[in-house]
Amino acid sequence: MKTPFLLQKFIFIFLLSAATSSFAGSNFTAGEMTIDGQTIRNLDCNLDEGGFMPLLAVVTAIAGQKEGLKSCQSSGGPIDAQWTWSASKTSVQIKNITDKTKAQCYAKAIEKTKGPLGTCSGQIILP
Repeated sequence: MKTPFLLQKFIFIFLLSAATSSFAGSNFTAGEMTIDGQTIRNLDCNLDEGGFMPLLAVVTAIAGQKEGLKSCQSSGGPIDAQWTWSASKTSVQIKNITDKTKAQCYAKAIEKTKGPLGTCSGQIILP
């Protein structure tokens, strides 16, 4: 008997999630990820959740603030940032912006995001 295609996909996803669940609380890195036009390079995260999906959630969360980040921009260039998502808030450090007003603007945009619990750093490339 042939297994239906949707059942095959479900089994694959179940096995993949079971295989990746042992990575919870580990470091994850990605050289470059782009979602919805938002790119993050040198993404390095220590997340409470395991698997590949949390990394997608990280970039998706930042992409949700793409307009807020663009409103802070004047000359372009990447933003070197580190952020920590906890149950109650997001804390952000902007590392390479010397203009305090711009750094605060970028930090406020990132603070509005929600993502998997843990800490990430990376270069946010402004679209």
